[in-house]
Amino acid sequence: MRQHGATMVRDEHLDERERALRIELGKRTVCAEARADREYQVALDTEYARQMGDQISKLMREERLEEARKLLAQELSKHPRELRFLNLQTLVGLYDHPSGDFSEAQKYARLTMEIAVEKGNSHYQQTALCHMGIAAQLEGKTQYSLMMYLAAYSIDKSYIVPIQNLAGWYATQGQLEDAMLWIDRLLEISPDWQTRNDIIDYLLKDEAINNLRKHKRFVEEVSNKIKSSKRK
Repeated sequence: MRQHGATMVRDEHLDERERALRIELGKRTVCAEARADREYQVALDTEYARQMGDQISKLMREERLEEARKLLAQELSKHPRELRFLNLQTLVGLYDHPSGDFSEAQKYARLTMEIAVEKGNSHYQQTALCHMGIAAQLEGKTQYSLMMYLAAYSIDKSYIVPIQNLAGWYATQGQLEDAMLWIDRLLEISPDWQTRNDIIDYLLKDEAINNLRKHKRFVEEVSNKIKSSKRK
């Protein structure tokens, strides 16, 4: 965005470059995703929710968050108790939030949890707890976030996302030996995900082990890359 007289004019080239850099930096983070077939099997989503959820998830992966928000709003207006959509709304509330206020994410995570408990859906109970933990960790509530991750892990010890969160939690606390214990548990479940040494290298470089970035640091990295590209 650049100033032109009294009017703010959008620099489309900068926007495209920044978006590309954001996607690149997002891919650089270590992201342990459960296999799609396992997700669909245990989530018990309807075929419609699965298809629309995949479409919204694709927008989010491509950093097209405004489009994702718009589509989610449409779907939630029609299906306010659909767990897949509530789960994605929570994620949108977590992604790249500049103010550090994750109250919306917490709100939708709690709603997801309430409906998941009512429906007896353990998968979305786990994801809601993980998202509550991520929001709490981003807000600096470290002990509360740890409790949420452990609660999620206790529901199903074969689900890799809480294990991923726990490895990341210990890594961000500087407790690399404990983080590595959780990494080993993750690799026992999903040995073809990453090599142990590659994951440890990421941890030692202070890379996030989950795919949600702290906003301030992420923006600084993007800004530095944009400045570097301008000098070339």
